[in-house]
Amino acid sequence: MGDRVVHFEIGARDPAPLHRFYAELFGWRVAEVPGAGYALVDTQGGGGVNGGIGTSREGSAWATFYVAVEDPQAALDRAGSLGGRTVVPVTTVPGTITFAMFDDPDGLLVGIVQRGAEGPSAAQAPLAGAGAPVDWFEVLGSDAARAQGFYGELFGWRFGGGFPGYGLLDTEGVEGAIGGGVGAGVLLFARHGFHVFHADISSTLLRFSRWRMERRGLSAEFIDLKDASLPPDTFDMITAMDVFEHLTDPVKAVDHLAIALKRGGFLFGRFAAEPDEDRPQHIVFDFGPVHDRLASWGFTKVWRDEWLWGHQAFQKAL
Repeated sequence: MGDRVVHFEIGARDPAPLHRFYAELFGWRVAEVPGAGYALVDTQGGGGVNGGIGTSREGSAWATFYVAVEDPQAALDRAGSLGGRTVVPVTTVPGTITFAMFDDPDGLLVGIVQRGAEGPSAAQAPLAGAGAPVDWFEVLGSDAARAQGFYGELFGWRFGGGFPGYGLLDTEGVEGAIGGGVGAGVLLFARHGFHVFHADISSTLLRFSRWRMERRGLSAEFIDLKDASLPPDTFDMITAMDVFEHLTDPVKAVDHLAIALKRGGFLFGRFAAEPDEDRPQHIVFDFGPVHDRLASWGFTKVWRDEWLWGHQAFQKAL
């Protein structure tokens, strides 16, 4: 069994403005701990994990997750032997939590807590409400294989599926665990010299994507689908991972993507979903019409992930 992600944390020089920001943005309930410079977060998302917002010790802003382990010192030592570096030694707040923090080989900050002494936010599951759940995490390293090896060895996590440079992760934790991905993510193609476009209906997410790219000195073109359409006969590959189950008209989306792809181009996505009361945003469960429309455009299936979620790759006829 792998070690479980139990908590997220956001740090800043002045965390107070973030309390209101995240409360208004995601509907989270943020409760300050008097005199501690820290606030507990109940996402009120009904699933995933809770977290906290606190003062950064070094003044720099960051966001991270915490993993529950049996022996924090042994985990720190193991992280060091694998190329990590201790940032916060094992620290105990009496009657509350025992924790530590380290940088992974890419310098990404990660927390660990002692199993059974995980703190109040980890001990309580998110209440059911209108808040946005934190039910996914991602580690974007400079070398996907190295990152996967590091976390696999350290926490017993298992990777599979995904695509080259990105591994989907099953922590194999107990009930309530969340999943995630470790690799280069949406930055993968840009890092390898491809001409990258990012299209979305969310202007906010597009701005966030632009910021991520600029921080890494990478370039991309951005298309706000509220104002513009995908250009025809333009793309060699389109990724639509975990998209189709959210669409009110997924068949029409196939038409748009087929027009935008060049002949011989590839469409990579997930074309399956099952009813899940924790994910009411999943509204499409019958993908027969989607597959029929793909076939009508001359698409053939060339690959399927048989390990986790059934992502598939289709190639448009030459």
